[in-house]
Amino acid sequence: MDIYILNVPLHVNDVEPRIFLRDKLLPYDILAFDVFKQVGSDWAILTVAKYKNGEIFLAQHRGLYFHSKTLHCSISKTKTQSSALKLSALLDKELDLQLRRIQRPLTTHAPEPTRARFEFQSLINGVWSYDTSGRMRFNRRYTNERQGVVIRGKKALVIYMKPTGRGLPNWYGRIDIPYQIIEHTIPELPKYDRAGYMTFTLRSPPKIYQILNLDELHRYTGYQPGRTLSESSQRTSKRQEFKLKRKMFLHRDYDRNVGLCMVYRIKIPSHQTSDAFALLKSSHVPDVQLWLLSRMAGGKFVRKS
Repeated sequence: MDIYILNVPLHVNDVEPRIFLRDKLLPYDILAFDVFKQVGSDWAILTVAKYKNGEIFLAQHRGLYFHSKTLHCSISKTKTQSSALKLSALLDKELDLQLRRIQRPLTTHAPEPTRARFEFQSLINGVWSYDTSGRMRFNRRYTNERQGVVIRGKKALVIYMKPTGRGLPNWYGRIDIPYQIIEHTIPELPKYDRAGYMTFTLRSPPKIYQILNLDELHRYTGYQPGRTLSESSQRTSKRQEFKLKRKMFLHRDYDRNVGLCMVYRIKIPSHQTSDAFALLKSSHVPDVQLWLLSRMAGGKFVRKS
C-alpha cells in the first residue's frame, strides 16, 4: 500500500521521515516500511506491506506534525510505484521482525505491556493429529464464532465471549485457563493481511462459565490494568457464585468437545497479533514455541528453527 504524504519540508531527504514515522507506525503493527523522498520536493511516498494496517493508520493519522509543519496523509491516487518484488520483500522483512520481537528475551527490567487484554474474532476447538508423512497438524472439531476478549489474569487467562446474535450459543461466556495447565503456546503470524492465530495445548479441560450478571460485563469489555479478575469460582464469595454458572460445553450440540479436545485456537486480528504475542510472552504462559503455519508444507505445522 502506498500512502501519499504532502507538505513535507523541502530540505529533508528520506532519512528523517523514516525515523519520525517508525514510532508512529509501530502501534499499528507496521514494522517494515519504505519511504521515498527527494530533497527539493514537498511530498513523500510511504509504502507499507499490509493494506489493512495502512488503512487503520490513516484512519487515526490523516495529519502529523513534523518540523513545524502538518503532514497530510492519504492513500495514493496514482497507480502504485511499488513493485510486487518490493512488497514481497517488505512482507518477508515484517515477518522476520515479528519473529524477533517474539523471540526477544525478557529481563527482570522489561516493561509491562500497556494493555492487559486483546480481542479475538473466533475460537476453534480441536486435537492434534499426524498426516501420512508424520507431520503434526491441527484437526478442527468445533468453531465457536463468538468474538470476545482475552484477558491476562494473575493465575489464568480469562476468555470472555459475546453471544453471536445468530442463534445458539446465545449466552455470555467465560473460559478460565490456568497457566499451569497450558502445555504449549503456538503463535501463527499473519501474512498478506490475513488474521493471526494463537494455539494452546492444554493438559486438562478449562473451566467454562455462563455470565449471569450482565451488569458486570464492563469488567471484561472495559478491563483496565491494575484491576483484578478472579480466575476461579473457588475464590469468589457466595454472592459472586450466583453471577457465574458452570457449563460443561461451549455448544450443546458439541457437549463432548470440552472433555476430549485439549487444543484451543484463537483467531486474532492481524493488527493486534504482535501485541497479543508480546502480552502472552510477558505473562506466565509457559513455553511460547515459535511455530509457523507453513504454506509450503501444505498448511501443516512445522517448527521454526
